[in-house]
Amino acid sequence: MERRSAHRDGADKVCIICDLILHEYGSVRPAILLGKKLVKDGWEVSVASVKISDKMKDYLLSLGIEPIDLDLIGDGDGYFSETWLKAWLQEAIFGINSFKSRTLKGTKILNFSQLIAIKSDIWYVQGPPSDALDDISSEFPRLTKLLYKAIRSFVNWLDSNLIRRIASLSKRVVANSNYCAKLYAKKGIKVSKVIYPPVDCSFFRPRTKEKEDYVLVYFGKETKFSVIRKLAAKGIKMKAFGGKPSFIFTRLGIKPRNIEYLGRVSDDELVDLYSRALFTLFAFTHEPFGYIPIESMACGTPVLTYAKQGPAECVVNGETGWLVRDDKQMIEKALEIWENGYPSDVKEKARKRALEFSTERIYSQWLPYLIA
Repeated sequence: MERRSAHRDGADKVCIICDLILHEYGSVRPAILLGKKLVKDGWEVSVASVKISDKMKDYLLSLGIEPIDLDLIGDGDGYFSETWLKAWLQEAIFGINSFKSRTLKGTKILNFSQLIAIKSDIWYVQGPPSDALDDISSEFPRLTKLLYKAIRSFVNWLDSNLIRRIASLSKRVVANSNYCAKLYAKKGIKVSKVIYPPVDCSFFRPRTKEKEDYVLVYFGKETKFSVIRKLAAKGIKMKAFGGKPSFIFTRLGIKPRNIEYLGRVSDDELVDLYSRALFTLFAFTHEPFGYIPIESMACGTPVLTYAKQGPAECVVNGETGWLVRDDKQMIEKALEIWENGYPSDVKEKARKRALEFSTERIYSQWLPYLIA
């Protein structure tokens, strides 16, 4: 696609606003991958956040992206950590983040954040926090579940008000999945387009054709640990990545028999884990899109997950993996695949499907809105 000459001369600037940038995972990754492509295409790119870790500042600079750390919150280590919650509350209740961000400038302003209400050309929505909390609360410990039930109405009210405020300041709202678009439509927000998050398929790719005797699982806030626990008890050997040990073992409620817990792993290690796994099990409570299914398929490994929300838009049932209705069916299907395997062409189909979410393909969908 031909771009204006001003773009080729580097005259136009894009400012992408993100949630906490403490690592390159989760909701931050789409912004970084888009920023990388824009820099290569001649744009001047900055990424702003209420907090950017020193490590991520160095990483962004290495990509040719200017980091703008608004430094509005203390250090933290997770999307739904105390740090994120504090940043969200100070914006939802007091509007502090948006007040401090009013000087941010760019030819194009892309807001990828739930933490800052600012005038933007596009607000890229990746899921309302209140809906995420509603879904993941099913796996909360009893006392936490009771506490959340007591404050749920207040949280939903705050979230709805903030969402309307951010949307009113945005020329266009773009969602990261059809499911996500429906969530915002229920809150009265018009979503004009769906653009899926990109995946670096040149990095996430098969490293071996041989599959080993384990199932790969992800441990995080949205994991349905009740299913993992039952599968471990039935003898399925699993390797798990992500999360923190203390919170993981509490959720499992057992010693991790048949589970090799690896903790947080590098992307390079993750590609090996995906490539060698028999299949990836993605048992979730809430997932508007689903990076893990796409990354797994990009590495030639099929995915077993639920026929709902974002993953149902990514995985092709019976071709690139399996979609099940409920926990009972998931357990049955996991045991079936563990014992009987699957046709060899599933691996090629999985890789082909993942390429539809490649950075190059997704970037081409962003360009019309950037050059308009």
